[in-house]
Amino acid sequence: MRRSKAICVSMLIILAFGLGLCTASWTLEGQRWNFPYHQGELFVSQLSVALQPSEHVTATVSLPMQYIRDSQEQEVQLLYPHLTLAWSIPWGNVHSANIKAAYQLQPSRIQMEGGVQLLFDPLALRAALSYQEQSVTLLASVVFAVNEGWALGTHLQYTKSSVLTYEIIHTSKKGKHQRLSFSHSIDGSMQSLGFEIAL
Repeated sequence: MRRSKAICVSMLIILAFGLGLCTASWTLEGQRWNFPYHQGELFVSQLSVALQPSEHVTATVSLPMQYIRDSQEQEVQLLYPHLTLAWSIPWGNVHSANIKAAYQLQPSRIQMEGGVQLLFDPLALRAALSYQEQSVTLLASVVFAVNEGWALGTHLQYTKSSVLTYEIIHTSKKGKHQRLSFSHSIDGSMQSLGFEIAL
């Protein structure tokens, strides 16, 4: 418990200094999960702030919460913060490699991810491998830019319980993104509706 409190305090200190020294952007996300084979729903939301100390490095602190509802109980849970550090390594004008490390405070978990992104206007292709708790997940994405303001995306998480996601992406004239997504597991055991709004 003391270790968790110390890490939380450290995150708040880093966040306070970062907001004063770095470019910051805020994002609100939410998902509603349901499980066709079981009764019950799960609502997950989080408020995130992304700090960008340099052009190719981004640190993100997320404050998540969840609401569980089933036939027997309803419960709201405030979860511990998550910390993510992402590094983009460009080569050429449009291609890049991406490395990301994510740390979940409680229960304590570390996730590592590495991949490449290729841009062939109007397509953006991405492939990556994610490692967490001795489990490897293949990530693949295709995004098609319809015009300057709208894009369509498809994302696959290939693992024991693979998930396919479809999304609509809108970019405002100020460069802020809004996303609406639908996800479902390949075996049909769960599905969700989600949103992401840049504040």
